[in-house]
Formats: sequence, C-alpha cells, structure tokens
Amino acid sequence: FYRSTFYSLAFFPEVSLLGASGGRIVVGNPGSAPTQSLVTVGTDDIHGFAESRGKFGVRFLAGGFGGGVRVSNDSGVTWAASNTGLMNLNVTSLASGLPLPDSSGEALFAGTYGDGVFASTDNGQSWFSRGETISSFQVTALTVAHSGLYVAGSGGKVFRSSDWGTSWQEVGPGLPYTELLCVNSVEDGLQEWVYCGTLDAGVWRCPASGGTWTPMNTGLGNLRVNA
Repeated sequence: FYRSTFYSLAFFPEVSLLGASGGRIVVGNPGSAPTQSLVTVGTDDIHGFAESRGKFGVRFLAGGFGGGVRVSNDSGVTWAASNTGLMNLNVTSLASGLPLPDSSGEALFAGTYGDGVFASTDNGQSWFSRGETISSFQVTALTVAHSGLYVAGSGGKVFRSSDWGTSWQEVGPGLPYTELLCVNSVEDGLQEWVYCGTLDAGVWRCPASGGTWTPMNTGLGNLRVNA
C-alpha cells in the first residue's frame, strides 16, 4: 500500500472493507480495522461500498471510478463486475437501505460522475437510471436517510428524492458554488438535518424539512471535508 490513496471505508456485520487506488480492497474481520487480506479487483479507484440483503443472499458491492460496480458473495474474498444497464462506469458512491415493496430485499443506488443515479432492485444484478432531473448530474456522494435519498455533487447542489429516485427536488438554497464531497443525514431528537462536506468551504447543514444552508465551521482548521 505504499503511496496508495484511500477513498472509502465501510464496516458491516460480516466484514470491514477499505477501498484504495489501483483497484485495491483491504478486507478485515467485522468490528476491526480492515487489515486481514488485500484483494486487487482492477486498476480503478474504489470509491464506495454497500451491502445488500435479498433474494440472492448477502452481497457486498464496491464502486469504482472507471470500473463500475463489483459484487462479492463471499465477504470480499472474490469480486465480479456487475454493470448490466449501468451506462456510466465512473461510480463515485453506493448506498442501500430502502426496502423493496415486495419485501424481497433493499433497493441499491449507484451515483455516477456525469449520468446521475442508477438503481438496482435485484441485489446489484442489473441497473437502471433514476430520474431525468439529475440524469446528467456529476454525483460525488449519496446517502439513504429517513426522509429519502440524497445526492450531492458538483456546482454546490444537493438533491432529494422521496419516491425511489423517480423525481428530485433541490435542497437549499445557500450552498456555495463548489464541489460537494460527502452528504449525510442526522436526527437530533427534534428534527432531521442534512450535512454536506465541501472541497474548499467546510461543512454546511440544512433542515431536511426545508430551509437554507448555513456553514458549520467554527474550530475547523481545514475547509476540505471528505467525510
């Protein structure tokens, strides 16, 4: 891992995964740092992970910038490409957590840099585009929250969908014009907040119920926030 760049880290009940440059994935035991084994799946940078539980059992997915989506059925030991229907292989983020209507599992979402969001309802076997509003959006991050699916990207924009990505509404206004590097949702007991980290403007938050973005940078010495 000399001179590797690390892009993603995920902890699941069965395994921990660390994504790096050069198609490298470090696999570890659940609940501990991923140091158990190194798997090289390609040459692209690994930007995100997700877990899927459904009719194909438990699967782990990795998103690569240039290689698309790869799936593992054996807790990260082996990986295989799974890009049917995915028109853009520059995958920057993955998320799961929205139950399917037939209770057969969870919907999966892949954010791409230039073609918006794709979804899968068969545990990552195939993908289809979600929503014309963001069909050309450069997605850098996405997350599933209580209030819906959130995507963030270039140009200082965050979009939310409450119908599986069929329609999207911009969250805001108030964000600076910059690239957003991460997005998340937090509930404080009173309401739900949406947070995003930026390339050069720190952390911003907005009520999930609607409102204006405000900076949250007191004490933050570095205004590049990756996660």
